Amino acid sequence: MRSVRALKAANITNYSIVTNDQLAETFQRAGHSVIVEPQAHGGPLRALYHGFHTLKNEPNEWFQVLAGDLPMIHGELLLTLQNTAMENVEADIVLPIHKGRAQPLHALYHRRTFHTLETIIKHADHMGALYDASSTKYLTFRDEEKGFSNINSEHDWQGSF
Repeated sequence: MRSVRALKAANITNYSIVTNDQLAETFQRAGHSVIVEPQAHGGPLRALYHGFHTLKNEPNEWFQVLAGDLPMIHGELLLTLQNTAMENVEADIVLPIHKGRAQPLHALYHRRTFHTLETIIKHADHMGALYDASSTKYLTFRDEEKGFSNINSEHDWQGSF
């Protein structure tokens, strides 16, 4: 899985995969730590909430989120996010912007975000509510950056290379 290789290249070795019950066994057989969403396909806000809730006792200050369908993701992109977080200590979220769009499934979230997320999840179902309620550092990447390529269809796959 390319996302796991990118995490390791960015010196992130403690990771968990948040997924649905249909895919969980595949990841577990491959030796990955898995968190199964209680409600599959609930969107990124619910997946983030469930991951945070499950990992709330972990000592990590920052949590890197990555989707699993990113064939061009690389460690250098993640290191750029980490460096931005270290340079902006007041930030709760480091949110990449690519081609004018927020990339929540590439973002870094500080553990402080969990308290805001607990409140937001009760009345919102979109990531924008979390960004608006948090200290969000927006980081714009060049349009040419391939690390944001997302594969959702055969057409996407053919256009990636």
